[in-house]
Amino acid sequence: MAQAASFERFFEPAPTNDDPREVQEIPSWRSWEAWLTLALVVLVQLPVVGSLQSSDWVSEMPSLMAPAAAGLAVAWALGHSRVSGVVAALAGLAAGVLVTIALVLHTMRLADPEATGLLARWADFRLRLLEWGRALLSEGISVDPLPFVVLLVASVFLVGFLSTWAVVRWRNPWVALVPGGFVLLTNISYLPGQPSFSFILFILAAVLLVTRLTFMQALLRWRRRGVRPTDGMSIEVLGVGVVVALVLIAAAWTIPTANNWGPVSDAWTRALAPVTTRVDQLGQLFVGVGSKKPIPIHSFGAALPLQGKVVLDREVLYHVVAAEEMNLRGAVYDTYTGAGWRLSSAAAATLLGTTIEAAELGTPATRAQLRETTRAEVTVVSDGAPVNALLTGGEPLATDVNARLLLDATDRPITLVPDGSPDAYITVGTVSAAAIDTLREAGTDYPDALFARYTTLPGDLPSDVRALTETIVAGAETPYDAARLVETHLRQNYAFEYEIQAAPPGRDAVDYFLFESHHGYFDQFATAMAVMLRSVGIPARVAAGFALDDRDLDAATKAYTVTEERAWAWPEVYFPDLGWVEFNPTPARGVVARPGDDSAARDAAAGTPAGDLLDLAFEDQLLAEILEGELDAMLSGERGAVAEEGGGVQEMLSRIVGWLLVASTALLVLVVAVRIWWERLFRGLRPAEKRWAKVQRFAWWAGILPLDDRTPAEAADDLASRIDEPAALRALARAYTRARYGGPDAEDETEDEATALDEHYRVVRSALQGLAARRLLRLGRTVGGPLPRRHTAARVGR
Repeated sequence: MAQAASFERFFEPAPTNDDPREVQEIPSWRSWEAWLTLALVVLVQLPVVGSLQSSDWVSEMPSLMAPAAAGLAVAWALGHSRVSGVVAALAGLAAGVLVTIALVLHTMRLADPEATGLLARWADFRLRLLEWGRALLSEGISVDPLPFVVLLVASVFLVGFLSTWAVVRWRNPWVALVPGGFVLLTNISYLPGQPSFSFILFILAAVLLVTRLTFMQALLRWRRRGVRPTDGMSIEVLGVGVVVALVLIAAAWTIPTANNWGPVSDAWTRALAPVTTRVDQLGQLFVGVGSKKPIPIHSFGAALPLQGKVVLDREVLYHVVAAEEMNLRGAVYDTYTGAGWRLSSAAAATLLGTTIEAAELGTPATRAQLRETTRAEVTVVSDGAPVNALLTGGEPLATDVNARLLLDATDRPITLVPDGSPDAYITVGTVSAAAIDTLREAGTDYPDALFARYTTLPGDLPSDVRALTETIVAGAETPYDAARLVETHLRQNYAFEYEIQAAPPGRDAVDYFLFESHHGYFDQFATAMAVMLRSVGIPARVAAGFALDDRDLDAATKAYTVTEERAWAWPEVYFPDLGWVEFNPTPARGVVARPGDDSAARDAAAGTPAGDLLDLAFEDQLLAEILEGELDAMLSGERGAVAEEGGGVQEMLSRIVGWLLVASTALLVLVVAVRIWWERLFRGLRPAEKRWAKVQRFAWWAGILPLDDRTPAEAADDLASRIDEPAALRALARAYTRARYGGPDAEDETEDEATALDEHYRVVRSALQGLAARRLLRLGRTVGGPLPRRHTAARVGR
């Protein structure tokens, strides 16, 4: 308020003798002054809309200038009308819905290219939104960009409407600037480079709009006092605003390291981190939105969407020391949704306290399954490396850093989740060393829970997928033979390529890949093989991670250099008594090599060590006893569900109670903070002065603050015309006058007087709070209009 006051004194013209009853309010939209304000509103919105438009997030995006212009025009027309705020809000909402639907229907691509007409577009629009809604409710995956288009177009309309309404009805520049500024900074934070022009233009327009609206508020007060501004003052004020804006921008530009807007974007990104961390969990619903920054193709999170075109970054992520080429697993997925994979159920368990050296010897369980251990020494090089999991060669067994073991629904280990973000670590995993004949002899005696989990497919999976698979595996005698036939079919009949189109909305990704696209990268190949095997009753799943390649091996350090170009995905097929076995249907790399003879592994599993292996057998036995004891303890009570599908009533109630406690605590803290802030506004005042100051504040919120040329008694009469509490207001005004102007000899309030005045204050406060609430519901429009003119005329004539 001090700044506004000084601004008013700086530009205040000399008073005139005109009768204030003849002075008009701020000119209507017919005046050039109103058009000047409108031009500034447009100038504020241009950089916001331009930044969003130039980002080109999705191909189906209509021109965003249209919804911005529509929101501005609707708010400008309603703001200059006599409708109430509630009616205007409903009308604006209806207009926004109509504008959004019309623009999206005009630019959307139909699933059926031959379909035409408005009804076909509406049916496709409705179906795609329903599909997206089902994915949202079921924690599924969506590659359809249409919901994002709808959200962005509606947001642009809303920003335009709210900003314009704040200017026309509230004359509040901050409400007009905050929505657009939030959208602009958020958009910039997702863009590469330094898009400074949009932000500079926004700052310039913001300073001018603040200057303009501050002048308009001062102008209104001057005219009510009977003071006429000089001609051309609006232009003079804007000229000062331009100078101030240019000085601010030049100062920011010349400050060291501030000659670009990268720091602003970085600071904004950090400020939004608590929100974006939770919003990113919905990222699997917006896979169809193109990223403007390099992001990992695999984040090792809860979902693996099947995307369209991808570009793999060459930045070095890890240095890995390993004995040979192998796949490094980061995540495993068990539920196919038609648009990708997700991990539907998992449990976190305390990792076994096993040393790396002991784990490399294996366990009785791993030897019985003919699995050999793998060791990987991983050094994290880049901050962009996924941190959700530790990389392991096959099923995880041990690590040298603090981590939790993630188990699937059948209590089998799938990955290691670190406690924190280690810069370097060692992991031990296991992969199958079974020979081809052993895999053929494994049979089909699958555990019931495992079979149910890893053969489930969406109910709407096209029947052509199963029909094709049955044709391919018709001559297979064992599950291994069937897996090899499917693997060979995919390698020989489909092309490896990164620049592909995602499956159309509503189309199953595997069906689209097998029968129409015929192109894809490792995600499509691995998914196709897993789904095809599931369709004929063979348990399969998809794993994601990186593939070590000898071309990346440093001869001096013996370390593999791993970039995102080595990202990989592969199917794993379950064989009874042998566990999960890797396959590779993607033709860009060779098939998985398997030993021709696994007799040594069989001997080790049977407990018949030879020669010098006697001491090793004893160590194995000791390790087995330790591991078995710890595993029993771990599985009996130290595991906690991470993402159990469906949950339960008790879990749901616990979450609700927890959120209620958090919300209650936050509300209590907010109430205390507001109370402290409120009392600090009036510290140092005597009780009578404090009561009157609070009445003035509540009156300002209610939009009926008396003119500042009134005495306290006259102000009390003005307020009494609105809240019908003349006795209480006059008593408060008299007490304030006595305390404020009575001098040092003025008597303090007696206890009875203070009690009576406090009661008067509570009555007035309650009435003014009711008016303020009604004004808020009317979106800023003063309840009952300005104070009656007869008061103004009467006071001036005295």
